[in-house]
Amino acid sequence: MNCIEVNTCDLTGRALDLAVAMSEGATNLRFDTVACWWFTLNGVDRVLSSGWSAAQNYCPSTDWNYGGPLIGRELISFSEVCSREKDGRNVTSWLATCRPIHHFQNYTSRNSVFSGEGPTHLIAAMRCYVASKLGDRVSIPKDLLQ
Repeated sequence: MNCIEVNTCDLTGRALDLAVAMSEGATNLRFDTVACWWFTLNGVDRVLSSGWSAAQNYCPSTDWNYGGPLIGRELISFSEVCSREKDGRNVTSWLATCRPIHHFQNYTSRNSVFSGEGPTHLIAAMRCYVASKLGDRVSIPKDLLQ
């Protein structure tokens, strides 16, 4: 599997969802014959794609059923960063912040505050969560970035 380092603040889509899964302890990442990325999380095979059963999908950056509980558990909070006009419509950006509340792999101080910015609450929160667990750069399969 060909992986590249990506800035956590630039993660989107399936790459962001995989980084969240890695933060949660996912193992056994694999690509199958129906063109889907699979991994194992808490003993259950999950897929980085929508359209599968709720027990198999894993889309925390776009689905509140997955991202919402994580936001609550990690006590992630939000603030509006800016609202600007783009293509004739208002676009808001969100900043998510959290402090370490569990034993994290890469934090240096209990006073650390992690953050993530994004166009939606879920994207901002998932970037924040990944930064708190894995740091500012993450190794992601190159194919997930296309």
